[in-house]
Amino acid sequence: MRVAGHVLVAVLAVLWVLELRPGMLGGPAAYVRVSGESMEPVLRTGDVVVTRRRDGYDVGDVVAYRVPAGDPGAGHVVIHRIVGGDGRVGYRLRGDNRDEDDLWRPRDGDVLGEQQVRLPGLAWLAGLVLSPPGLGLLAAFAAFILVATPAPTGTARTPRRSRGGRGSTGASPGGTA
Repeated sequence: MRVAGHVLVAVLAVLWVLELRPGMLGGPAAYVRVSGESMEPVLRTGDVVVTRRRDGYDVGDVVAYRVPAGDPGAGHVVIHRIVGGDGRVGYRLRGDNRDEDDLWRPRDGDVLGEQQVRLPGLAWLAGLVLSPPGLGLLAAFAAFILVATPAPTGTARTPRRSRGGRGSTGASPGGTA
């Protein structure tokens, strides 16, 4: 049973490192907290969207992007749907609850990734976990689980005694033969 626990923790750790590690830690994922109503009813304020970077994106993909440098609002993260353009010239994006395209035309380098998972209402938890203290506590907890859970040992065995009692002399327990 304990081996299964160790294996599960190891598998989850590898999955996190390969697929869900945030970009700020060199990973392929970005975690976006949704605020506003521009993507309703698909995405709502308080949702968290996990995105994953790809080589290119298509019309219809929901992507998160940083407003390009030099534009008003530069650096802010927006999550909208691609309605046209391309990664070389710039994508045209629009919120599902909007009638007009965004002012910005992000290119591939501005896109954080395509929506992979929506976590409804978990923005408060993401803010806590993805903060530097939260990441430190999460790592400490994982290390504690790995260290505090004892490794499995073989089955316990009771040492065997010889048939004659304490020794192998064959003497009776009373001391006389």
